[in-house]
Amino acid sequence: VMKKTYSFFGEFYRDYIDEFYVRLIALFEEKYSSVLNIKGEIVEAQMHDMMASYFRICVRTLLFEMYCKRDAGELAGETGSERYDSFIRILKTEEYKIYLRKRYPVLHKWLVSQTEYRICLLDECLGNYMKDQKKIAEVFGIRDGIIRNIKITNGDSHNRGKKVIQLETGSG
Repeated sequence: VMKKTYSFFGEFYRDYIDEFYVRLIALFEEKYSSVLNIKGEIVEAQMHDMMASYFRICVRTLLFEMYCKRDAGELAGETGSERYDSFIRILKTEEYKIYLRKRYPVLHKWLVSQTEYRICLLDECLGNYMKDQKKIAEVFGIRDGIIRNIKITNGDSHNRGKKVIQLETGSG
């Protein structure tokens, strides 16, 4: 699923997702390795969620840019698929990425801020979980408090990207 999501204009947000990955791994390993099973699906799920989020916001802009290039005759190929591949080759260039960041500064700012917000959201949630872990285990009868999965809702974010989070532990 991650590969499929990434395959649609993923070159555009490669730098953003790479930054998110580095920061996510650092956060999990440096602060929360005692309560996380990061070898499980947690990292992959978080990466997929961020790529899907980036895609939802970027797709219209990138389609617009691709159609502008097509209409200007700047894409190689006879078929739609060939022209799409041509656009992706252009999208991979640093020059074009810089152009897009300058042309769409709000989009760039949004991508940077969403990365920051997601890292802060996870940090706050996991910090609160660690702080209250004993009480949570008592109240909910959790025997295995290692977090196996983190699900963040797709609902409206508010207050710097905060959303509802579901933590799944070894106890379920």
